[in-house]
Amino acid sequence: MSLEGQLLDQKSLRAVLGKTADWNEIAKDCIAFANASGGRLLLGIEDGQDLPPAG
Repeated sequence: MSLEGQLLDQKSLRAVLGKTADWNEIAKDCIAFANASGGRLLLGIEDGQDLPPAG
Protein backbone atom coordinates (compact mmCIF):
# COMPACT_ATOMS: atom_id res chain seq x y z
CA MET A 1 0.00 0.00 0.00
CA SER A 2 1.47 3.29 -1.09
CA LEU A 3 1.17 6.42 1.02
CA GLU A 4 1.89 8.76 -1.87
CA GLY A 5 0.21 12.11 -1.71
CA GLN A 6 0.85 15.81 -1.29
CA LEU A 7 3.96 15.28 0.86
CA LEU A 8 5.32 12.01 -0.54
CA ASP A 9 6.12 10.76 -4.02
CA GLN A 10 7.83 7.53 -5.01
CA LYS A 11 9.77 7.08 -8.24
CA SER A 12 11.12 3.96 -9.86
CA LEU A 13 14.84 3.75 -10.54
CA ARG A 14 13.83 3.75 -14.22
CA ALA A 15 12.95 7.45 -13.73
CA VAL A 16 16.62 8.30 -13.12
CA LEU A 17 18.64 5.55 -14.84
CA GLY A 18 19.30 4.61 -18.44
CA LYS A 19 17.41 5.60 -21.56
CA THR A 20 14.10 5.80 -19.72
CA ALA A 21 15.34 8.53 -17.35
CA ASP A 22 12.79 11.33 -17.03
CA TRP A 23 14.60 14.20 -15.32
CA ASN A 24 11.82 16.63 -16.25
CA GLU A 25 9.36 14.62 -14.17
CA ILE A 26 11.76 14.54 -11.21
CA ALA A 27 12.29 18.31 -11.53
CA LYS A 28 8.52 18.95 -11.63
CA ASP A 29 8.07 16.97 -8.42
CA CYS A 30 10.88 18.86 -6.68
CA ILE A 31 9.43 22.21 -7.77
CA ALA A 32 5.96 21.20 -6.60
CA PHE A 33 7.33 20.27 -3.18
CA ALA A 34 9.30 23.53 -3.01
CA ASN A 35 6.18 25.55 -3.84
CA ALA A 36 4.16 23.72 -1.20
CA SER A 37 5.11 22.92 2.35
CA GLY A 38 7.92 20.55 1.35
CA GLY A 39 7.80 16.80 0.96
CA ARG A 40 9.79 13.66 0.31
CA LEU A 41 10.77 12.16 -3.00
CA LEU A 42 11.76 8.51 -2.64
CA LEU A 43 13.78 7.12 -5.54
CA GLY A 44 13.96 3.39 -6.17
CA ILE A 45 10.46 2.48 -5.00
CA GLU A 46 8.23 0.88 -7.63
CA ASP A 47 4.52 1.72 -7.92
CA GLY A 48 2.45 -0.15 -5.36
CA GLN A 49 5.48 -1.05 -3.24
CA ASP A 50 6.66 0.22 0.15
CA LEU A 51 10.31 -0.86 -0.10
CA PRO A 52 12.95 -0.88 -2.83
CA PRO A 53 13.41 -4.17 -4.68
CA ALA A 54 15.87 -6.64 -3.20
CA GLY A 55 19.34 -6.35 -4.62
